[in-house]
Parts: sequence; structure tokens; C-alpha cells
Amino acid sequence: MTRIAPQEREIWKHYKGGLYQIIRIGFNEPYNVPCVIYKSLRDSKNYARPVDNFMETLGDICRFEKVESSSPSDIIEVAEGIYQSITDGELPSQLEEPWNKYQDKYGDIMVASEADDLICAIIRYTLEVSKNYDY
Repeated sequence: MTRIAPQEREIWKHYKGGLYQIIRIGFNEPYNVPCVIYKSLRDSKNYARPVDNFMETLGDICRFEKVESSSPSDIIEVAEGIYQSITDGELPSQLEEPWNKYQDKYGDIMVASEADDLICAIIRYTLEVSKNYDY
């Protein structure tokens, strides 16, 4: 069975668990091989792995599987990764506008009753990422 290589923004799951978003396909010049550059949605760390290695099977288990649909636990894992990115200062561009509006009005203080737009934007973004929508 031929598997299709990952594309930018797709979400893939490692056989040991963990969700990863594809950043791009790069090229390792010294070894003359294409590489998958991807980011953990749990801790926002970036990784690179040759495409062949990324796509390989270990016995009858695929090292990575594309996430076609998201279970509630997958969505929670994506949300945790997004939250970690925000707390690390890596705000996704889709959240900049609602985040800046909130920061301009309230600063660093979380006023739950006034954070509806920001919370809705984070939820929408989480669902988009976890379902591989184009955004």
C-alpha cells in the first residue's frame, strides 16, 4: 500500500501517541534527502525527520498516521498544545486580533466575563487545527 507524504498544516499522530502538525517539507542538503519538519502540539517543539523515516512502518504499525478526524481526546491535546504555545509567547496568527483586542482592554488580567470573543476564537482555532481545515 502506497501512503501519501504529509503536507503543510496536516495533523499526524505518532504510534506512541502525541499529535504533530506538519510545518513544511524541507531538504537536508548534506544527505540529499527531503525531510518533514513538524511541531508537537503538546509542547511546541519542532522536529525534522527524513520523509522515508517519517512514513516508514515498524512491523505492521505506521510510525505516523494522518489524523483524518478528531476524537475528543485529540481535540483536547490540540487545545493543550495551543495553550502551551500561547504561554510560550508563540501566538498563532489566527488569534492575534482577538488576543490584541483583549490585551488592549484588560492587559494581562483574565476577566472571564469579558473574554468571550477570545475564548471563542481559541475554540474555533482548536477545532480548525484538529480537523485539518484550511485556515
